[in-house]
Amino acid sequence: MLAFTNHQANMLALQEIQSTGFQGPVTASSRFEDHRLELEEAGATAAYNIFSEAGAGYADHVCKTTGLVCKTQFIVPSSAIYNAHTAESENT
Repeated sequence: MLAFTNHQANMLALQEIQSTGFQGPVTASSRFEDHRLELEEAGATAAYNIFSEAGAGYADHVCKTTGLVCKTQFIVPSSAIYNAHTAESENT
């Protein structure tokens, strides 16, 4: 698992691991959605956006511990937000 707080460090570590011929899974964490996507495109088996996932985990915890009814249909994946933001930026 690559968990550097610096994105370039994660990318360099991934390149080094790949250069050794390692065939096992390599996962990574990222702070931003575009970094998560870049890690996966570079060959990470899976990458995890800690901020978007932390929010979902917190909401789940609050719902379970308080007994509140959560409407999960309003929760969208961070990739959907990123894609909508990217499309909006391209149109402006």
